[in-house]
Amino acid sequence: MHFQGVFIKTVSILAVSQSIVTALPTEEINSLETRAKGTKVKCDDISKYTVPYFISKTCKRPAKSSCLFYTRGLSSAARTYAKADGHSMTTIWEIWPSSWYNNNVKDTKNPLRCIIQDKAKRGTYFTNMSTAMAQMCDIFATVMTKDINNVPQDGIWAKAEFPTLQASGNQGKVLQIEMITQDGKQTKHLWVRGKKARRALENRQATPEELEQEEEVEEEFEELPVEERDIDDFDPADPNNELEEVEETVEKRDGDDFDPADPNNEFEEVEESVEKRQEVDPADPEEELEPIEEELEKRAASCGSSVDAAAFDQGGAYVVTW
Repeated sequence: MHFQGVFIKTVSILAVSQSIVTALPTEEINSLETRAKGTKVKCDDISKYTVPYFISKTCKRPAKSSCLFYTRGLSSAARTYAKADGHSMTTIWEIWPSSWYNNNVKDTKNPLRCIIQDKAKRGTYFTNMSTAMAQMCDIFATVMTKDINNVPQDGIWAKAEFPTLQASGNQGKVLQIEMITQDGKQTKHLWVRGKKARRALENRQATPEELEQEEEVEEEFEELPVEERDIDDFDPADPNNELEEVEETVEKRDGDDFDPADPNNEFEEVEESVEKRQEVDPADPEEELEPIEEELEKRAASCGSSVDAAAFDQGGAYVVTW
């Protein structure tokens, strides 16, 4: 009888554990099982790492006005400067889990090993990661470069990050970008949002075509009934307030938690499910699943890269053209 009781309890625990585990994201389950077995894992396909995917998997989003980008050869310098002398800036090396920066190509449990070894795939990986970071930046951004009067135009900064920061419709809205040198002693304004502000920055007068276009926009604005005007937020670059309408729709949908990369809140539901289990789980009274939850917490705590960023700079083992 004693053996039968133990057997029944064991089967019950396994059944409950299986039903709970399957509620976790498939990625987490597969990764945990692989780690437990210590077996070789299949290389990830580069198509998995899209910009929306990167955004949905952040473990630390950049704070307002904290984004620090850089051009080639300055990965390590930027990481050091970001936290030196009281700075509280965010580089690309601290936004995702540490495993997302793993450059150990001999580690058969590293799903990135094939991507890191392939120059083209490696470039795509870090370009999409960089673009994702740029989409999350807000208000003010900084780029570190060796010569503020001669910024490289053939790398990730010029081709992906800078254009993304200037775009509208991102999760954040950058209003100004400034350049600094490696030691932070030289600075220069690079870009501001708004046509008039950019002209002032460039120290030039408006062209006749620009003035004509702006006058037409202002005339249309003046013709609007007072109740339809939105004086505080009026933007000549967005005369119909289309971008503002999108922002208002976002706020109505899910307040501060709305994530364009996760419009149906699928990830949020998973997070809430995990939180509830961590508080109290009647289906797991003896906490057989606690080790899995602890593993998830450890991953969150290990946010950011532990590798030497210089490995991805010129002269490093896996060069990326920043």
